[in-house]
Amino acid sequence: MIFSMFNEKFILFLLHFIHLPGDNVRAEQAIAMVHNYADLACIFNASQFGVLRNVVWKKEEENILRQDWSKLEKRKNNYTATISYEKTSASLRIRYVQFKDAGNYSCSAYFDSGVPVTTVWILQIQGYPLLSTTKNVLTENDTIMLKCCVDFALKPHGFNFVWSFTGASVSSNTEPYTRNTFAEGKHTICSYFPIKVNRDYHQAVLECLIHNELNATTAFKFNVTYPPTVDMYYKSSFKLQNLFLVNKGDDTNITCTSKGNPEPKVSLEKEIKLRKTTEWMNQATVPVIHSGETGTFVTSFLIQNVSAESVGVFRCKAFNGVGETAVSGEISLQITDPVTVQIVKPEAHETGHHGKLNISCVAEGYPMPKVKLQKIVNNNEWVTLPKKPVIASDTFTLNVTFVFSASDQDVYGTYRCFADNIVGSNATSDQITIEIPVSLSFFIGVLRTMYIPITVSIVSIFLILLLVIVIRKALKGICCFVYNVSTDTKRQPKDQRMSALDEFWRGLSYEYDITPNDEKGVTSENSTESGLQRNRANNYVDT
Repeated sequence: MIFSMFNEKFILFLLHFIHLPGDNVRAEQAIAMVHNYADLACIFNASQFGVLRNVVWKKEEENILRQDWSKLEKRKNNYTATISYEKTSASLRIRYVQFKDAGNYSCSAYFDSGVPVTTVWILQIQGYPLLSTTKNVLTENDTIMLKCCVDFALKPHGFNFVWSFTGASVSSNTEPYTRNTFAEGKHTICSYFPIKVNRDYHQAVLECLIHNELNATTAFKFNVTYPPTVDMYYKSSFKLQNLFLVNKGDDTNITCTSKGNPEPKVSLEKEIKLRKTTEWMNQATVPVIHSGETGTFVTSFLIQNVSAESVGVFRCKAFNGVGETAVSGEISLQITDPVTVQIVKPEAHETGHHGKLNISCVAEGYPMPKVKLQKIVNNNEWVTLPKKPVIASDTFTLNVTFVFSASDQDVYGTYRCFADNIVGSNATSDQITIEIPVSLSFFIGVLRTMYIPITVSIVSIFLILLLVIVIRKALKGICCFVYNVSTDTKRQPKDQRMSALDEFWRGLSYEYDITPNDEKGVTSENSTESGLQRNRANNYVDT
């Protein structure tokens, strides 16, 4: 319990009043804390009533001290009376007051005129407030009753209880209530405050204030025990959910943060897989403990020179004797493994009526890499193909197959595999070049794809050859025409000569045998002669 006084060591309640002579005297209130002292005072104007002769102090009409004007201070028992040097005031101090000192007090100043001036007080004595609880050591979810009590010598008035929390953002969903009792000459007033506590109340302070002129307080500090909680965090260059990646040979820390009252004992455990069961084994690593935020405890475990023996699944465990043991989530500590990748020689096989070509990449590494197929395109540039692969994998090996149609013209070319993972490790395979079909079905597929362009090409070649033949025959006809003009035509009579144009068309008609002889109007003899002429012309052209 904590006790405090608003006015430090003692309470001084001082009333100053000037009363005129007569019986109409008003009583004033005064209050003092038990075991301290109280000061009562009266003020008077001697010039109005003459010369001061003496001052008489009474309690309940009983003289307790009489002081002559010539003696400025007088002591008796626990009373000390004083008169000011100017003879204008007097005071009475009651030392180490008890509850029995409460009551009515009066100060009467007598002058040579014979008329007294009287001042009256009602002195209240208040005890220290006391705060108690039904339970001092609290466990989370306990319901307790807090009681704040204060004693008064006389029936109290003009005060109230004020409850407040300090040091924590907590509040109660219940309201206090008050009860009054009277025993052993004292009035005891108590305020009751029921509270259900939780871990947020730990280290909080509940204060009870007696709100009056003295403002005395008392307080209760909560000590709440509660089960532990524990969590885990770690620092590494590569951090994934529940995966802790460390480079081989590095040092690393696994840190456990815990809460609980009493302070939990924290350990680091590693999963051990047996034949049929799984067990958790405490690690011999010596922890480094330091405090974090209020109510939080931080425990770090150092793992040096990480190797294959270091890998595994870890968790934090905390225990403080209250409730059950707490365990954190699990993390898997793994060593990063460089990425490697190889390309497999393509395989072609028949699937129905369509040929297929498989290009496979086999990759290893940790974390598991992603594999891409790349191909050389224009200007010897490697381009990643957008083709989706068929993937098969186990713990350490990734097998990726890219399937192409054998009839695809773009299947020919130079390929390689590229693999990389999330920690930046990557690798490139050797190159392979696909140049010829690997099966008859592949060849048939290519032919089927090339059918239209091959047909167009054949028709084009035929037309070109036909045009060449026509041109050749035409040139041969021109030669016959020139020869006839230069030889035979000159020996014919003038009336039998044909025009050059008629001779050309005639020669061309004989060459192709376009019209029958009888339709030409020429005898067989003439035909024979013309044939001889053609032979001469051909011989001429051939020479």
